[in-house]
Amino acid sequence: MIDFNKVETGNIKSALPEGWYTVQVAKADLRESKNGPKTLINTEFNIVSPVKYDKRKIWNNFNLGAKSLWALNHRFLALYQC
Repeated sequence: MIDFNKVETGNIKSALPEGWYTVQVAKADLRESKNGPKTLINTEFNIVSPVKYDKRKIWNNFNLGAKSLWALNHRFLALYQC
């Protein structure tokens, strides 16, 4: 049995609160999905604002499978309109 009461938390940060964040792409690369022959874009974003969170990062994978491309297009259009 593992006793998590004795584990040091180091610099673990809490989850970001729900809300809108301005981000900047730090990395983006194409990868093959582990769940079949699909390609995805693996991304890392730096939070730019609010300033309180400007040292934080977030990550996301955008699936480029045929059934997922409409969702990716919808997400980017929504971001563009903000």
